Amino acid sequence: MASRILVIPDRAQAARVRLPAGRTSAQYAITAPSPARYGFNVQTVAPVGAVFSVHLRTWYGAVLSVYDTADLGPACRVAVAVRTCMGLFPLLPAQRAGAWTVVVSKRSSPAATVAVAVTFAKP
Repeated sequence: MASRILVIPDRAQAARVRLPAGRTSAQYAITAPSPARYGFNVQTVAPVGAVFSVHLRTWYGAVLSVYDTADLGPACRVAVAVRTCMGLFPLLPAQRAGAWTVVVSKRSSPAATVAVAVTFAKP
């Protein structure tokens, strides 16, 4: 009998990662349903001065680039000293369900807290 991945659609799998001063990274685990059936979005909230990237690593070795401050675009909004960005991902039939890891890598010197939320939903 095949095991099923249980993810409640439209419920974010989120974490606030505290990154100390200097170049550093942090990660947390999420459970991805079938990317062939569920699209997903990734929201990041961080201080405006933080220079960082976010990637998703699948259990089978694929790496999905989600966000990099070097590529700011129209999906980002700045309010006071906080930048909020939203990445929208379509169905990805080549990817597989299972345990994925969200990796946040900071390249700027000051300490920063970055909030990341991944939400899967049927289109």
